[in-house]
Amino acid sequence: MNTAIQQLIRDEAARFLGRELTEEEWNQALPKAERKLQRIIDREGDANGKRLEPWYLGKLVEEAVIEEAFSRYTIARSLEIQAQRQAAAVAIEKAAPFGDPTTPTLYRPDKQLVNPTAKPTRRRMTNEAINLEA
Repeated sequence: MNTAIQQLIRDEAARFLGRELTEEEWNQALPKAERKLQRIIDREGDANGKRLEPWYLGKLVEEAVIEEAFSRYTIARSLEIQAQRQAAAVAIEKAAPFGDPTTPTLYRPDKQLVNPTAKPTRRRMTNEAINLEA
């Protein structure tokens, strides 16, 4: 493919993206887009030459650039989540075990949080009586 056609394709891709492509993006996206175009043409045909026009390959280049960017984002986000989970697991392992006398209590022992009268009460829920005890 000659350089004039490549420049047209690159310009179309830049127009679709709304910005210029970097060399790295271009070098990665163009071969992917060309392979995709060939698969489309083999399967569906060239649509009376429409799929052979530079704008069509430009659109496929744009798709390849977006696909790569999204892939990199999801991989980075996945690694970040894994790191957070590992840090949380380490923090849990380092935490004092439940029932450890050195762990400060959350509530004052003289405070009852549920049913401070400590006498059983009966409440009716639907058709059965439930005995609630403190």
